[in-house]
Amino acid sequence: MIHVPPREIDDSTPLRLAVAAEIAFPDGSMTGRKLAHAASAGRLDVEIIGGKTYTTLGYIKTMRERSRVKATAQRPDVLTTPSDDLMRLRATASKLKQREAIRS
Repeated sequence: MIHVPPREIDDSTPLRLAVAAEIAFPDGSMTGRKLAHAASAGRLDVEIIGGKTYTTLGYIKTMRERSRVKATAQRPDVLTTPSDDLMRLRATASKLKQREAIRS
């Protein structure tokens, strides 16, 4: 088995998901299984060659760019995501329904 020296790995080098996770997330917060989940959800591009799944550091960079959440101007210490906004809308709708039920 031939191993590629780390200095020869660039953004287009095909890597197995577990290896890519180790390189791109050296703190261990991302695993090959989590990258596989991201790929199945359509967030990470992969290549399937010979029945094996590969990705590149470039694909991971693209996934990270797509996943980036910008801080709001009102409260830069708090990050919001679309799901946070949806939860707030549902909570507001629920409160409005409760108020209307009390008034009825």
